[in-house]
Amino acid sequence: MNSFSFTKMHGCGNDFIVVNTFRETVPEDLSALAQDMCQRRFAVGADQFIILGSAESADANFRMDILNADGSKVEMCGNALRCAAVYAKREGLIQSDELKIETMTGISFATILEDGNVRIAVAVPSTTIVDVGLDSEHPLFGTPLSAEQYTFPMTAVSVGNPHAVTYVDEIDLLNLEKIGPLFEHHEVFKNRANIEFVKVIDDHHVEMRVWERGSGETLACGSGACAVAVASVLHGVAKSPMKVSLKGGDLEIEWEGRGKPVYMSGSASFVFDATWSY
Repeated sequence: MNSFSFTKMHGCGNDFIVVNTFRETVPEDLSALAQDMCQRRFAVGADQFIILGSAESADANFRMDILNADGSKVEMCGNALRCAAVYAKREGLIQSDELKIETMTGISFATILEDGNVRIAVAVPSTTIVDVGLDSEHPLFGTPLSAEQYTFPMTAVSVGNPHAVTYVDEIDLLNLEKIGPLFEHHEVFKNRANIEFVKVIDDHHVEMRVWERGSGETLACGSGACAVAVASVLHGVAKSPMKVSLKGGDLEIEWEGRGKPVYMSGSASFVFDATWSY
């Protein structure tokens, strides 16, 4: 029997299994491994599975690859970036509080702050058809989108991965188990999408729930919070800096406007270290 060590972490309740392949050897079929380990109640349980290893770019400190609980690959994840940063510092992969993490979408810049939170330069957001991955002749910008009996005005935003944002009067009453999959798999999204439902509290504060592509409803989604902030600024319903409240906690998002990167600040927490045998 073989085994490897891993660490359980979370960012605002968005939880991850983190494996350091600088030190550990894992099975070749990472998709099957992620599905096995991410099962709740029957295994470790997590929203996503993170692999840290050598970067292809000499400019990055290391590479982070991510798989969803269903085994599908993820371009990037804001909460995972924060967790990877503090994990790397604890494990001695970096010495500085400033680092560069390579993902499928390129290199993200992270800073570990004095209070232990992490500030990430997530991406330069885009609303174009190509960047979001839309099977459409026009971008989605407050555009009504229907699935079965549900219709929501959707704004599609890419922050390295695809999101669709909609505004509602009440988020707590939504049946996300029913609604989420319908829009995640909507035919307009070539590679599926993360779906965010947002309630505006005031000019600098919004609340959201998220249905994550490949994971279902999660307590937090960092890239989703960034997409929500971008959409809210573009629609003029809220301003930067913006507090985005999720089920698992609050994130602080900053965005100066088109052509500028979106920044996210928030916590990253260790849960436990353990060993997986296979």
